[in-house]
Amino acid sequence: MAIAWLASACAGGAAGATAGAAPDASASVATAADTGRIYLETEVNRVAVARFGQDAVKYPQILRDQGFTGRVVAEFVVNARGKIEVETFVVVSSTHVEFTNAVREALYDLQYMAARVDGRPVRMRTRQAFDFKLSEYEGRR
Repeated sequence: MAIAWLASACAGGAAGATAGAAPDASASVATAADTGRIYLETEVNRVAVARFGQDAVKYPQILRDQGFTGRVVAEFVVNARGKIEVETFVVVSSTHVEFTNAVREALYDLQYMAARVDGRPVRMRTRQAFDFKLSEYEGRR
């Protein structure tokens, strides 16, 4: 059994703040306001990348036993610490509700390398595909 991960960008949003500004009162306000901003893949220097926790997405046993494969495509925000903001999780498409439930249950355990803008970690909206595939052996039962 394998669960593959694919990530791609979502559309929308504005460009980030200019880096390298002197730390004055107005820059501090802009930086503080920017920490809540959600970036898109096209606006960051380094995108959020799945780091570990992929094992947290468990193949639903009932679907494995019946030989079902499938896919869940979801959108969510990865915060500056590399964790998924669970409240932003939205299913774009899914081949079975049990696959969706498996992804949803694993959200707290998934870990990413945070996206970066000018060297600092930022929040980023991402779209991720979770593919549920059976091994060649499991598919021949």
